Formats: sequence, structure tokens, C-alpha cells
Amino acid sequence: MRVASGLLLLALLGVAGGWNYRRNAAAEAAEFRPYRGIASAELAQLIEAQEREHAEAERAWKRRGAAPAAHAGSSDLMQHVGDFERARRASERSQALGARMLAGEADLERMRRERAKRAEEGTGWRRVLHLATRL
Repeated sequence: MRVASGLLLLALLGVAGGWNYRRNAAAEAAEFRPYRGIASAELAQLIEAQEREHAEAERAWKRRGAAPAAHAGSSDLMQHVGDFERARRASERSQALGARMLAGEADLERMRRERAKRAEEGTGWRRVLHLATRL
């Protein structure tokens, strides 16, 4: 009687774990993860490269600062037009640099989330156990 009850309980746990594994695996497959297909070692290299690029863009942004364009005291109209054009180009470069920096931050954050998700899930049997027991 005890052995049959134990086997029945074990079978029920196996079926419930299998069902839970399939449910969690399907939910995970439907989740948007753009860096899922990249190997962990390559992801680490990508994160490192992106961090360097982001740091470089941030330094360039800080060097650039919000300094206004130099304005000559001349009343010559063409001088003012030239000053305006230089200021406009400087503003466009600053905007492009800022956009590049923000896009890099967003990519870096997605890569870090992917790395954290992989660490949480584990690999091999640990991953199978995680999917089978997670509610």
C-alpha cells in the first residue's frame, strides 16, 4: 500500500513537472529576447565592447558640453549667418551623439538583462529543473 502510494505520488509529480516544463518553455519562447541566439561567451564580449563604446560616447558628450557657439561682435549679416550655421551643425552633432549614446544605453541594458536571465535560468539539468518547478 505504501509503495503504491509513493509510486502514484511520484508519477503525479512527474506529470505535473512535465506539464509545468512545457508551459514555462512555451512562455519563454514567446518572450521577446533579441540576444537569445547569441552564445554566453559572445554575449559577454558584446557587453564589454558596448560598455567601452558607451563610455567613449559619454566622454565625447561631456567634452562637447552645452557650450554655445562663439559669436563675433560684428554686425555683418553674413557673419551672423555663418555663426548660425556653425551653431546648427554643432547642435546636430550633439543631438546625433546623444541619440547614439541613448541607443547604446538601451542595447546595453537589454544585453545585461539577457545575461541576468541566463544566470537565473542556469544551464543543463539546472535549467530543466528551473522550468519544471517554476510557477
